[in-house]
Amino acid sequence: MFSRLFTSAGLLCAAGFCLAQDTRLTDELVVSGKRPDGQAIATLPFPVTTLDTSRALDGLPGASANRNGVLTGIAQYRGLFGDRIAISLDGMPVVGGGPNAMDAPMSYATPLMTESVSLERGIVSVSHAEAMGGHVATRTDRGSFGSGDSWQWDGRLAGRFGESGDAASAGGRFTLANAQQRFSLTAEAGEGDDYETSAGTLLPSRFQRDRIDLGYAVQLDEMQAEVFAGRLNTTDAGTPALPMDIRSIDTDLFGASLATEMAGWNLKGSFSVNDVDHWMDNFGLRTAPANAMMYRQTHATGQSNSAKLVASTRLDNLQLTLGIDQRNSVHDAQITNPNMAMFSVHNFNENQRDGSGAFVELENTEGELVWSIGLRADRVTTSAGAVAATGMMGMMATNANSLAAAFNSADRSLEYSNLDLVTGLRFAAGNGLQLIAQAGSRARAPSYQELYLWLPMQATGGLADGRSYVGNLNLKAERNNELVLGADWNMGRFSLSPRIYYRDVQDYIQGTPSTNMTANMVSNMMSGAGALQFTNQDATISGLDLHWSANLGATRLGGSLSTNRGELADDSDNLYR
Repeated sequence: MFSRLFTSAGLLCAAGFCLAQDTRLTDELVVSGKRPDGQAIATLPFPVTTLDTSRALDGLPGASANRNGVLTGIAQYRGLFGDRIAISLDGMPVVGGGPNAMDAPMSYATPLMTESVSLERGIVSVSHAEAMGGHVATRTDRGSFGSGDSWQWDGRLAGRFGESGDAASAGGRFTLANAQQRFSLTAEAGEGDDYETSAGTLLPSRFQRDRIDLGYAVQLDEMQAEVFAGRLNTTDAGTPALPMDIRSIDTDLFGASLATEMAGWNLKGSFSVNDVDHWMDNFGLRTAPANAMMYRQTHATGQSNSAKLVASTRLDNLQLTLGIDQRNSVHDAQITNPNMAMFSVHNFNENQRDGSGAFVELENTEGELVWSIGLRADRVTTSAGAVAATGMMGMMATNANSLAAAFNSADRSLEYSNLDLVTGLRFAAGNGLQLIAQAGSRARAPSYQELYLWLPMQATGGLADGRSYVGNLNLKAERNNELVLGADWNMGRFSLSPRIYYRDVQDYIQGTPSTNMTANMVSNMMSGAGALQFTNQDATISGLDLHWSANLGATRLGGSLSTNRGELADDSDNLYR
C-alpha cells in the first residue's frame, strides 16, 4: 500500500508537477476571526504527526477528546462530549454509523487531508443545530483557485512514521485550477501494528485506514459552488476500551454547496449525504472468549442526509441572518454469533431520527460596543422498529423476550420541540483590552441509543465504562443554560484570552441504577453487575479556560489551560465521568 503511494509521488515529481512542501507541523493556535458576541473562532493548523484528528483538540482552550482506540476520538468541550458537541466536515454535519461511536465524527477527517480544525469558542451560534455543548469544524485541504485564465497544477505530499507499532501514513493533494475552476484529488493511506509499551503490547491497537476525496469548485462574479465525493475504508482497527473492535467501516460521503447574491441578500445552500456499513467483533483482533458461545459480531449501518439554506443582508450597521435546516438519519445494528447460527439480537431496528430547524440572528458589528442575539426553533422526531432476540436459552431467553415484548408494545414514536436563545456582547475598553459576555440556552434531544437501547448492552455512544445500559422512552431533552465572561487582551508581543463559564444543565442524561428487575437480571448474567438506565438529572458544570501567546522575536510561545468541575445540582455527587 505505502510503496504504491510513495512510488506514485515520485513519478509525479519527476513529471514536473509543482508540489508544495508540507510545513504544517506546528500546533500554534491562530485566532482566525471574532464574532461580535465575543465568540473567538480558534483554528489549529493540523499536526500531521498524529494518527487521530481529534488530538488537535488538545491544543484548543477548553477542548479535548475521549479516546477509545487509535482512531476513535470523541470530541469534548467544557465538560460535555459526544452527541452534545456538533461536528461538521467542510461545513456539513457528520453522523457516525456505529452505536458505540467507533467511527466518531472526527475520524472522517483524516490527518494528512485535514487543513484545519476550528473550535467555536463559547456558546455556539444558533446557526448550528443541537450544538448544546460546542461546535468543532474540520476542513479538508483541496487547494486554492489559480490567479488567471491558465490552468495550473499544485499539490503537496506528506507522510509520517512512528516507531511504536510501526504506524505509518502517506497522503497527497493534487489540484488543477485557474481563477474560475478547481479540480482536486486528495488521498491518504495508513496502517500500524499493535503498540509496544514498557508494560507490554497494547492489544488490540493495530489499524488500517484509506481515505480518498474528489472535489470540483467554480467561482464566478456573484456565485461560488463546490461539490465533493469521498470514501473512507477502515479495517482491523482496535478499540481496547470498548467490548468489540473494528473489523470494517466502509463509508461513502457526498456534499455540495452553492453561494450567490440576489437583491441585496447573500444566499448559501448546502446538502450532504453519508452512508456507513460497519462490522465489529470481540474475537478477531483481541483474545477470543474461551467459550465459543460468547463470540459476538455486530453489523451496523447508518445513513444520514442534511440540507441547509442561509440568507443574510445588511440593515445599516446591522447584519441580519435567516436560516432553515433539515437533518435525517437511520440506524440499524444486529448482533450474531458465527458459532451459533440461531443466535441473533436485533439491537437497533430502523431507528429513525429527523430534525428540522429555523433560526434568526441579528448582529451589530460597529462601534466600541458590539452585540448579537440569535433565536432558534427545533423539532426532532424519533421512531424505532420492533426488536427481537433468538438463540438464547433458559432464563436469559425468558428475560430477553420479556424485555423485547415490553419494548415492542410501547409507543416508540417520540417528538421534541426546543427553543434556543443566544446573546453576546464585546466592549472595546482600550489599550488592547476587549471585555466579553455571553448568555444563552441551547437544547439537545436524546440520541437513539439513550432512547431505544432495549436490552442491557454497552452500545452507549462511546462511554466505555464497562457497564451495561438500557434506554428510556420517557427521556426529556437536555437544556444547557450558560453564562460566559471573559476578555481578549492584546499587549503587542503578549496576548491573553481567558474565559470563565457556568453551565446549568437541566435534564442532563446519564446512567443511574435501573429499577427494572428483568433488565438487572439480564445484566447480571452477562456482566456480573446490574444495569444502568439513562435518566434525566439536573447538573452544573463550571470552569475556566484560557489561551496565551508571547512573541519573542524569532521565538513564539503559546499554550492553553483548562479546568472544570461537574456536579449534580443537588450536590449529592460529582457528575459521572
